[in-house]
Amino acid sequence: KMKYPILMLLVLGTFVLGENCDVIKEGHHYTTNVVFSFVPNFQSTIQSKIKLSEETSEWTIPNSNQYASRCTHSWNKLYGKSRCLRHHHHDSDRFVWRRAQTCFTYKNGEVFEISDCPDARKIQVAAYSYDGGLKPYQHYGELTKEFSTLVDVEQWYIYRIDIEDTVSHFTLMDEEGKVLEKHSVEHRKCWFPTWGYMLNFYFGGVCKAPIQMSACYEKLQTVLSFIQSMQIPR
Repeated sequence: KMKYPILMLLVLGTFVLGENCDVIKEGHHYTTNVVFSFVPNFQSTIQSKIKLSEETSEWTIPNSNQYASRCTHSWNKLYGKSRCLRHHHHDSDRFVWRRAQTCFTYKNGEVFEISDCPDARKIQVAAYSYDGGLKPYQHYGELTKEFSTLVDVEQWYIYRIDIEDTVSHFTLMDEEGKVLEKHSVEHRKCWFPTWGYMLNFYFGGVCKAPIQMSACYEKLQTVLSFIQSMQIPR
């Protein structure tokens, strides 16, 4: 009796699991919905439709903070998962975000915002992976790969990660599913590469959020990854 609903899902390809908005309050790293992070996940494909709030393009860190330049330039976390049954600072794949760097200048250890910047409401994203303990910010171009496509705040985009044994593919799509840009990150071989836990919205880690901001997630589940998640890896 169950074969017909399954066949319908195979034709549809993707279905929506639900929507929630994660809020990071001023002075915090984690969201108020932190319970939705760290959920076990065994899928080889994860994807979500995500909308970043206006505030993600409005925050600044004052130069009175000794880490202002570092925190403005570094990446915040958006969406992904750990890998290989390891902590995410050992093995993981994530999309990360920061304000468009075209709107800042850096001089003598300080950061200055450019007035009337045309990219003021834009966000940069990147593929960001830990691999066997290697840190993405120490392996730029290999474990951190910037997307040239800037995303607009208050607009939905689809973020997808496909995890294979020794490579992960990061795909950014518009709301309708049109591919905007793709990047791949190579990994060491490990046991259970798709086994891990989910990772969502996070600000930092050196600086805490200077203002309240949010990201809304509409979880999209592909049928193929749903079926694979029910199987024990060989």
